[in-house]
Amino acid sequence: LTQTFKANPHATRQIISLGAGFDTLYFRIISNSMYKDLDYALFNPIRDRYIEIDLPEVANAKAQTLSMSQKLMKLVPNAKFCANGSENRENSKDNSQFVYVSTENNSYTLLGMDLRNPSELETVLFQFHEDSVRENVSLEKQENVWTLVISELMLIYMKPEESDALIESLCRGLSQQCSGVDGDGMLASRVGWLNLEHVSPHDPFGSMMMKNLNARKCGLLGIEKYPSIERQNERFVQFGLGISKGWTLLEEFESHIEESERKRIEKLEFLDELEEWKLIMSHYAVIFSGLTALQSE
Repeated sequence: LTQTFKANPHATRQIISLGAGFDTLYFRIISNSMYKDLDYALFNPIRDRYIEIDLPEVANAKAQTLSMSQKLMKLVPNAKFCANGSENRENSKDNSQFVYVSTENNSYTLLGMDLRNPSELETVLFQFHEDSVRENVSLEKQENVWTLVISELMLIYMKPEESDALIESLCRGLSQQCSGVDGDGMLASRVGWLNLEHVSPHDPFGSMMMKNLNARKCGLLGIEKYPSIERQNERFVQFGLGISKGWTLLEEFESHIEESERKRIEKLEFLDELEEWKLIMSHYAVIFSGLTALQSE
């Protein structure tokens, strides 16, 4: 993915992280010297945008945490805390939507909203508003915008009709942002979607996994409709993302990671239950769709 973005140095890159929670990827990208050495191959904070979206209470808690860390605040200079257009951070808990914006260059935005309401997401991300805060978080309509959407163990917890509506809505907005050169073909070449999900719920281990999750009231609402990599691929292709590929985390570890990195990881902690670990890893899958599936490798 880094090489794909690097091959288009004049493009604006935007990363949209759905259900971001307390993920720190943006801060690691900005502070990691590896990316600086690559001249920000993946992300240039002067030009590019990183947008995190989660429930209002989660976004609010994250923003509060960020505001108390001098180290993190240095990575979002002149940041402004806003709630429904108000810049009063102290009253944010009483509002339905919490927005955290970097006013210096809009490189980082944290939005609080319920992703089960995709029309609200479209309104905030893709429509222009007179309100200055709304303008700061809206994505400008540009012809040369490359987008990565990340959803990590998020869609599977939504009802399938809700997650389908979210994907369809976001793809529709991003397709319009591509400025209508080639419809779905342009969407597939300018947008990538990286998704991590549970799979294989009906084999013996999967059945036990489902039983344990249901006992904890963490039901996987979407897994019956999308129980496999094949069904996941079909879903993303259906919404115009072109080629879609998937593999389990076990396949990723054994086949897609360099041997030197595997050995480094294996030294971090001794595993005496290797077979159980393999079972767990075989029940999670990475799905990558769009960006012509990284030119089909």
